[in-house]
Amino acid sequence: MARSNHSRRVLAATVAACAAFGLAACSDSPSEPDKKVTVAPKTDEDKLVDLAGDFWAVRTSSQNSGNTDPAQFTGILSAEMTEVEVTMLNQYKKLGVTRSGAPEVTDIEASVDGDEGAMLMCLNEDDWGVVVEDDPDFEQPDNGVVPFGTTAEKDADGRWVVTGTLKAEDKRVKAKSC
Repeated sequence: MARSNHSRRVLAATVAACAAFGLAACSDSPSEPDKKVTVAPKTDEDKLVDLAGDFWAVRTSSQNSGNTDPAQFTGILSAEMTEVEVTMLNQYKKLGVTRSGAPEVTDIEASVDGDEGAMLMCLNEDDWGVVVEDDPDFEQPDNGVVPFGTTAEKDADGRWVVTGTLKAEDKRVKAKSC
């Protein structure tokens, strides 16, 4: 009997402690003042890093699906760069080419000079296959990880948009270590 009473007392104490903890945790008047989390605004460089990710997401999606609708590039690419991408997509469509999978984009670095910027990254397209409609045995060569770069400018609304890709011979691309 003593053991049973002891067990009941331990259980009662545990329930009381849990209830007190639960009530305190759910209380509308916390014992400590609310701590406000402040988030620093994104720098232009941060925005360009995000833009590089958006660029590759839309480029991958459009090439995998064969979608030639220019609207998908709105807010990511300049009008001129959108025209370049849509022209390339139309050429792929004529040739019966789509892509599958996704490229690996890593180590994105961004630089800003006024309203112009550049994004340099490491790109591996080995897992982003080329599908050729008339050649099911087509195999693209593996190039491994290579440096890749894009340029950007602020548009009329002050948003960054991709304005072009840098050639492999560009000194900034050549200087990128991957």
